[in-house]
Amino acid sequence: MLFSDAAGFLRRVTEDFRLVQEFVELGAKVKAAASEAMDAEAALGEIPDEFLDPIQSNLKLRKTTHSLSFHTNVELKARIVEFVRSQELKRHEAVISMQSDQVATQTGNVETTFID
Repeated sequence: MLFSDAAGFLRRVTEDFRLVQEFVELGAKVKAAASEAMDAEAALGEIPDEFLDPIQSNLKLRKTTHSLSFHTNVELKARIVEFVRSQELKRHEAVISMQSDQVATQTGNVETTFID
């Protein structure tokens, strides 16, 4: 909404169509990146509160501006990275398990066909 409003304003104040087009494209890229980031965090499931930025409610993977010491920030980042890896591993194992179940079901159906 913000980018489309700003693009509308640019159309009224400039005749440089290229500038307006670049701005619209930037807005589309920002929207896609935000969507991807939200999808990635949603895939992690329940995120511990200590890993969430208190203002933005997203993962604290970037440098924090809070009054934490540098050592604490590095330690926290390492714990967050480990959490993300473990969640991705769980998701990967679940996919492999589902695929194995599907193959077993399909194989069972084939064997049943030959027995009948």
